[in-house]
Amino acid sequence: MDGIGSESWGEMKAFYAIGIQQSDLQVQIANACHVLKVELIPDMLINAQLLQRSDAFEFAQHGIPFVYGIGLPGDMAEVGARFGPWLRDTTHYEYDKIGPSWNWHGVQKYAQFFTILGMSIANKTESPAWEPSSPFRRPRR
Repeated sequence: MDGIGSESWGEMKAFYAIGIQQSDLQVQIANACHVLKVELIPDMLINAQLLQRSDAFEFAQHGIPFVYGIGLPGDMAEVGARFGPWLRDTTHYEYDKIGPSWNWHGVQKYAQFFTILGMSIANKTESPAWEPSSPFRRPRR
């Protein structure tokens, strides 16, 4: 899983799952969203190749499924205008640090989400797999 940190902007109310349609992680992600009462927003920008821009894309190149997840403190329209400048000017720079404006309830829910998801994956007998139609499906190396 990969994310960008927007969950620190406020209480996580939605989870934007980039690449969710590509693997069988869909079921576990939907369950984690249900447990935490978080809206699941599937990848609406498949052609933007956001999955390929993720820091975790190396996993896909080795046949290991992942989802680029963004915790949202509201709906896409509410936070969308904030993404561009934040991605361009803040994330992955030296001043991309914990700050006094962080909402720890959002971060906590994001951590709970990944705990639920991780436990769900760990307790399955089979490893996650890419969907047959996914361009990333290949034997694991």
